[in-house]
Amino acid sequence: TDDKYLIAILNSKVVWHFLKSICVIRSGGFIEVKPQYFEQIPIPEVTDKKLRKAFIDLVDKILSAKQKNKDANPLEDELNVLVYKLYDLTPAEIKIIEKN
Repeated sequence: TDDKYLIAILNSKVVWHFLKSICVIRSGGFIEVKPQYFEQIPIPEVTDKKLRKAFIDLVDKILSAKQKNKDANPLEDELNVLVYKLYDLTPAEIKIIEKN
């Protein structure tokens, strides 16, 4: 997809934590990702144009950093914080996701 908002959500720690909880774990610790699992991901609708733009801008910065072989971890952390707020996660829930 070209939807950078969707790309941001799907690559967040929240979604990967969710997928690890519903997907089949294969040998080596890999998850088996099938369309049926992706259909279950709750993708929040964002009608606030500024918030949506914040997601898109961060994805652009992350992609640019990765193309230049620069460390994108701080940007990815910033993106995850936005996703945590979007899903209205508590500090305890965030701690669980960060631990994994």
